[in-house]
Amino acid sequence: VLQKNGASDLTMPSKLSTIFSVGGVSIVTASAGSCLHDVINTSNSGITIEPENQSALNNAIEYALTNDHAEIINNARYYAEMNLSIHKILAACTAKMLNNNRLVPANPVNQVYSSIG
Repeated sequence: VLQKNGASDLTMPSKLSTIFSVGGVSIVTASAGSCLHDVINTSNSGITIEPENQSALNNAIEYALTNDHAEIINNARYYAEMNLSIHKILAACTAKMLNNNRLVPANPVNQVYSSIG
């Protein structure tokens, strides 16, 4: 999963959810400290390398092809089941809506500004 430097905090790439779901081994370019990098490393569900680093990509591909990744495969599948399943997502959204007892923030403008600053 190749991403440009600085793009790894925008959203989780959809192809990554597919790789996780089938229990694949992903090589992900994500800057250290980005959300995507943290998710992959915390869950041990893939191999992360710095973006736009051809040498690191070559080494990661060789590593992926020549080592046993049973733990990564199991972790990736587990992450998908616990975090990416439509049932889990809808249940979490429903619980949040019921918990807050509203569908939108009380003052959406303030919430937008507080998330920016």
